[in-house]
Amino acid sequence: MKLSAFAFAFAVCAVLGTPAAAETETREEYLAKLREICAVDCLQPRQLQRKARKRDKRDQSDMAIIMDVAIIQRAGDKIELHNSNQELSYLEEQAALGAAGINTSGRNGTGGLPAGRLAGRNPFVVIVEMGDDTLFDLLAKRPEPTNSAPVRNSDGSIVVEQDRDQKIDKPTLADLQAAFLNRRIVVRGQPRLEVRFKGGRRDYRNKQVILQLDNADDIALLPRYDDDGNPLREDLPWMTDKADG
Repeated sequence: MKLSAFAFAFAVCAVLGTPAAAETETREEYLAKLREICAVDCLQPRQLQRKARKRDKRDQSDMAIIMDVAIIQRAGDKIELHNSNQELSYLEEQAALGAAGINTSGRNGTGGLPAGRLAGRNPFVVIVEMGDDTLFDLLAKRPEPTNSAPVRNSDGSIVVEQDRDQKIDKPTLADLQAAFLNRRIVVRGQPRLEVRFKGGRRDYRNKQVILQLDNADDIALLPRYDDDGNPLREDLPWMTDKADG
């Protein structure tokens, strides 16, 4: 199902008629971003996989996805957002070993975990990948998540867009989870295919699809909704209570 027929229309319905406030992102800017991201078709994960695996290698056009974020992890100098968790047993194993005081970093294989092992390397998982620069731009521009600590500089001040050249601490996994975990996102980027192992052999048929996000303007979070079907205020920063004037 494409965003133009589902999520985009849903987002438009959520924001039409809500008053705009002079905050981080206006309603018009938000909708313009969605239109730009989905100028190419926004596909669901399985649709994106099929299309990316079949398209001509010479095709350098962007692709876009709409997906729920199930896992967030660091992989070297990259941040990965996964659409599903296909290795729950591994995560449970890691938690059990960690609780026993065993090193489970995966860097040296200590504790029985293979060195460099990462969750979500099942080829049917779609991964959105971004570097620290893109992540910084994204977190610096978006409003602070409710009930979570803001991203801060080393001196304790809150990161803002003007702080671009300052030395800052890397966001923790807790920061990233507060921003993205269990959120529905739309992302536009360049797809990359990577061969994974199936048993002891490389699986050239079911290559893993990784969507490379290089521009913070090419990702948008769709609003969550309460039990009455109303969008949550913290997800739409321009929304204000009429009672507040």
